[in-house]
Amino acid sequence: SNYTWASKSRTFFSDYSGRVDHQFNSNLKAYGSYTYNYQSGLQRPTSIAGPDFDGANGFNAPFTQQNASAGVTKLFGPTALNDMRVGFYRLRNDTFVPSYNKDWAGQLGIPNDSPLLFPSFSGTMASGNSTAPALNTAYGLTVDGPSRQIRQPITFRDDFSKIVSTHAFKMRYEYLHFRGNYFQLGKPSG
Repeated sequence: SNYTWASKSRTFFSDYSGRVDHQFNSNLKAYGSYTYNYQSGLQRPTSIAGPDFDGANGFNAPFTQQNASAGVTKLFGPTALNDMRVGFYRLRNDTFVPSYNKDWAGQLGIPNDSPLLFPSFSGTMASGNSTAPALNTAYGLTVDGPSRQIRQPITFRDDFSKIVSTHAFKMRYEYLHFRGNYFQLGKPSG
C-alpha cells in the first residue's frame, strides 16, 4: 500500500466580462468595462489518507482577479481632443493549508515545536547522497504554511492633443498607484 500517482485535479473557472460604450453626440463619447476571473484552486486529491499530512497536494489555492476601467473622449472643435481614462485592477491569491493551527506537534507529543502546522519530517540520507526526498513532496511530509497575496494597481491618465497650423502639440498626465499586501507563514514547524 505504498503506491502513489499523480491524480487529476478538479479546477473550476468563472469568467465574466462586460463593456458599455455610449456616444452622447459627435463630440463626446464614453465607455466602462469590468472583467472578473475566478479559479477554485482545488489541487490534486491528496496521495496520503489525511490531507493534513500531504504537503504536495493537500491544500487549496483559489485565485481571483478583477479589472475595471472607464474613459471619456471629448472633441473641442476640429483641432483639439482630450482623452481621459481611469483603471483599477485587483488580484488575490490565497493558499489554505488543512493542518493550519491544529497543534499537530502537541498531539504527537513533540515538544518545543510550533502548533501552527504539521511538523516537517524528511528522510535524511548520508552526507553527499542526493536521493533524499525533496522538502515539498508527500514522501518527506513537509507542509508549507498558508499565504495570501493581494495587489491593487490604480491608474489615471489624461491625454490632450491640439493642432495649431502645421504643428501638433500633445500633453499627458499619468498617475499610477500600486498597493501590495503579502503574507506567507513559511515553515514555522520545521
